[in-house]
Amino acid sequence: MSRPVAPMKVVFDCMIFLQATANEESPAATALDLLDTGEIKLYVSEPVLEEVRKVLNRAEVKSSCMTLALTAATMVAYAYEPGIRCK
Repeated sequence: MSRPVAPMKVVFDCMIFLQATANEESPAATALDLLDTGEIKLYVSEPVLEEVRKVLNRAEVKSSCMTLALTAATMVAYAYEPGIRCK
């Protein structure tokens, strides 16, 4: 009888969140899919979340990529509250 495998523990930086929302076919998006399926367990530091917030508040990001900003903001919320889904 095999024992259940615990999810791999991972750390995401700011770019994983942003690249995943910018390109749904990227390796970063695949990493988020693994999070959604429970295959990995995410650990995110407050400094990384703050960096994501700062990037999302840049005028050029807000004006050119509102959908990106909203999706990444959802991911930041997900880091705090695992019940929120990114998709």
